Amino acid sequence: MSLAQTLARRLPVGRAVLAGVVLGVAVLASTGPAWVLATTSTAVAAQVPLAVAGAQAAPGVGAGGLVVLAAAGALALGGRAIRWTALVGLSLGGLLVVGSGLGALSTVQAVALAQARTATGVAVLDGPAVGTAWPWVAAGLGAVVLLLALLAGVAASAWPPPGTRHEREPAADATSCWDLPDPDDEPAAR
Repeated sequence: MSLAQTLARRLPVGRAVLAGVVLGVAVLASTGPAWVLATTSTAVAAQVPLAVAGAQAAPGVGAGGLVVLAAAGALALGGRAIRWTALVGLSLGGLLVVGSGLGALSTVQAVALAQARTATGVAVLDGPAVGTAWPWVAAGLGAVVLLLALLAGVAASAWPPPGTRHEREPAADATSCWDLPDPDDEPAAR
């Protein structure tokens, strides 16, 4: 038994689709909590706490999560060519999530300054901005998406072709669709 057949038994299409959907939802959920924490001050308040959500700190993570969800849907519905295209999309979505998540770690200070400017009108912080663990969580989820795409890519060659339940029947011959009248048959003679 080949590696592809073994993986196809352990990772059938339905399980790969379910894993893709769960991972896509988890990536989108990881953009909700605060990724960057900082404080600033105004003339009115001595300390104004700032919390920047992941969707604002790294919008590419949310976009990557949507790509992962779309690729999982295409994996479920398509034929062989669509499945391979969906696996490429799954890989690209995972790369986008990893890159954006890790990229957010290097821009913590700039993101906090932008949030301070939005909140108070002045881009000044009372101390250094602090990144939370959520960018690491998102990057880890993106890595798991990449692993899923790799495993599904190996297993896809042994997956059975999709069913034809929702396919259209081939068009029949035009003459079989109509009850053609006999040329000798006169309608008035009836």
